[in-house]
Amino acid sequence: MALTGTVNISWSVNGADNVRCVVTKSQDAEVSIEDLAVTQPVTDKAYTIAIDVSALELIVIMCTKDATLETNSAGSPADTITLKAEEPYIWWKNAPWVNKLTTDVTAFYLTVAGTGTFDFHVAALQDPTP
Repeated sequence: MALTGTVNISWSVNGADNVRCVVTKSQDAEVSIEDLAVTQPVTDKAYTIAIDVSALELIVIMCTKDATLETNSAGSPADTITLKAEEPYIWWKNAPWVNKLTTDVTAFYLTVAGTGTFDFHVAALQDPTP
């Protein structure tokens, strides 16, 4: 049975209520990763995930430290996304920018340098009947 997921993204400028945007997406197929308090450094830490790019409705990827995320292979990745600390990568269907994921994803490989700990999150909504 597929999980129903809802992702809400909101922001405001200087906390002003009158300058606020909200993006809300719900779908019957959700995939997610939540890996908390991971000890740095990590090199090519593997996360198994199934993302059908043609069915993707929304994806949010965030790491609390600067990171490099590769798809499907650590040695010859299909796509590479550079993540800045605390700045999410966000894409949704009909977003005015191109999705950085260009092929279906079976795994993510995460690299984070430095010392300390970090959190890594992925939330993706897919159309279960593309």
